[in-house]
Amino acid sequence: MVCIQPALSNSSSLDTTHYEDHPVAILRFTYSLLACQQADLVFVLDVSNSIGTDNFKKGLQFVNKIVDLYDIGTDLTRVGVATFAEDAELRFTLNQFQTKDEIMNALYQIPYGVEGKGTATLTYRGLNMAKSTLLKSKNGARDNVPDIVVVITDGETRPINISPELGKAKTQKEAAMLRKMGATVFAIGVGDEVDAAELTGMVGGKGERYLKANTYEELNTEIFFKDIQYKLCKEQCKGKQMDIAFVLDGSSSLHEEKNFKKELSFVTDVVERIRMSNDETRLSIVKFSNNARLEVPFNMYHDVKALKNKVQTIRWEGGDTYMNKAFDMVVDKVYKAGNGARAGVEKLVVVITDGVSTKPTKTDAAIKRLHGIGANVFAIGVGPEVNMKELAKISTNSQYYTVDNINALDSVQSILNDQLCPNNTERCYQQPLEVCFLLDSSTSLNSSEMFYKELGFVAGLGQRFDIGNDNTRFSVISFSNNAELNVRLTDSVSKKALQQKVLKIDYMTGDTYTDKAMNLMLSEGFEGARPNIPKIGVVITDGGATDPYALKDAIKEVQKAGIGMISYRVRYFCANP
Repeated sequence: MVCIQPALSNSSSLDTTHYEDHPVAILRFTYSLLACQQADLVFVLDVSNSIGTDNFKKGLQFVNKIVDLYDIGTDLTRVGVATFAEDAELRFTLNQFQTKDEIMNALYQIPYGVEGKGTATLTYRGLNMAKSTLLKSKNGARDNVPDIVVVITDGETRPINISPELGKAKTQKEAAMLRKMGATVFAIGVGDEVDAAELTGMVGGKGERYLKANTYEELNTEIFFKDIQYKLCKEQCKGKQMDIAFVLDGSSSLHEEKNFKKELSFVTDVVERIRMSNDETRLSIVKFSNNARLEVPFNMYHDVKALKNKVQTIRWEGGDTYMNKAFDMVVDKVYKAGNGARAGVEKLVVVITDGVSTKPTKTDAAIKRLHGIGANVFAIGVGPEVNMKELAKISTNSQYYTVDNINALDSVQSILNDQLCPNNTERCYQQPLEVCFLLDSSTSLNSSEMFYKELGFVAGLGQRFDIGNDNTRFSVISFSNNAELNVRLTDSVSKKALQQKVLKIDYMTGDTYTDKAMNLMLSEGFEGARPNIPKIGVVITDGGATDPYALKDAIKEVQKAGIGMISYRVRYFCANP
């Protein structure tokens, strides 16, 4: 990936220099604009002498980054903080501040340590402060909103006047009482003195809620932060009900059983990420080839381990690709009460196929039936034999994606994660953007299908933004011998209007004059752009500019205009449009 780093507008903090050379990066880029909402978020921070002033500041920096994920407000996310050493102190309550800036400023005002009061680490007093003070209604705690408590410490409970064993027991008791109240507890241990057993016990034995950093510097690394970001946002799906049906291709075009096993592994990876229970998410599996078979109904398993074991026993049989039979089974059997489907619960269907339907006319009719039950359908095509138009029909809201081969299935995992927590998406806002896509329509793409993948990507991405005149707007330029402005920013009045415009763009053929597309973006691509809204250009090309010198000049003008650019080669991009 080639990233041009221009001077972005003052209102933007986007940095496009660290996205990896992979098409899924653009989705991570857009998701980085999302701010999770609706939680009562409490931080319990260790301020004992062993930390040190510099490390404490780094810890506050980490907390501020977490706060920045959330949309702060009286009806959105609220934040409260307590600190502890020899005693616990309330720094601010959940209803004390209503804006992100106020909270961030208050965090940086927290003093580190008090002389003579920081030699002990009474973790249980910090937890008690969260339980007895912060999570009380008079201090801003709300019913029916997730309570999330994040404890950050560099060691273990170290009492003064009682034995270490009794101190640790008091910590476990306070943590257990917090969990009994319905709070989700995360424990982050930093350094070599951390007692992993104590912190794992604090979170109720839920290993994924205990995180270990070797240093306070590591807290602020991208890898560590992405981990806690995902886990915190996952908690906001707590209580969310969803019935997810996987529809898996078991036909002969997979060539061998190990490829079918990779489909099954993809399913088990998804299972690891959901809150599966009888009252929350349920999962069903249909396999198809010559016939369709209901391998797992919704009411068979409500335990992750048992379901994973079952998934690995599903056998590959081979045969033709009768998608119509699979979709009819989803309608007629899977989403029926007798098989555990629940009325009024959101339906998500994930289809994975590597070929073309054996009976396309019957499949078209079955797709209409599938959409008719109100299911949200996510379609994944594997390999070169996939029919993109058919995949687009199967999906809803253009949620269709392709990967080059079965080994690349993991590349769509981060996209599917968003579907697994729709409640989080509904309660998120997106920073408004003006985005101009420059789409290669040259002969060197080798086929019109590659160009349609580009269109599918843009249309699908539009479904994930709040599209409209007051929100994010897209424009689209296609180019080969010449450049053409196909969609203007002012055309982005709604998701549907944008999608219809994008999918009608024709494939041109010709040479690759990327410079002409850049110049058209400068002159018309951002026509009508709003002041103080970041401008982002996204180039998708086969990489070989016909006139590289003219392109170099165009890039300089783009940089001067303060437009942030992200560029992808089609050979990477088309692995996952």
